[in-house]
Amino acid sequence: MSVTTIVIIIVIIIVWCYFNNTEQFATKREKGKAIYDWFQDNKQPNYAQFSREISDVDLVEYESALSLSQRGRLTLDSITRSLI
Repeated sequence: MSVTTIVIIIVIIIVWCYFNNTEQFATKREKGKAIYDWFQDNKQPNYAQFSREISDVDLVEYESALSLSQRGRLTLDSITRSLI
């Protein structure tokens, strides 16, 4: 394999990684705000709907926010602190 081929492969990988970045939130605070807003708007939450509307959040983060909501401790700060 020539050096040119290796360089081309590396460039393709770098470009693919750049354009395939699926993370939707720049900061944990931004992610926490989206989760907080979603729980405020949905009084009967379910994970299927949640995962369709907020794509960059996993089940553990959803369950953590749900637990906070059920205990009446749902605040932006508490959700942001609980994020992975």
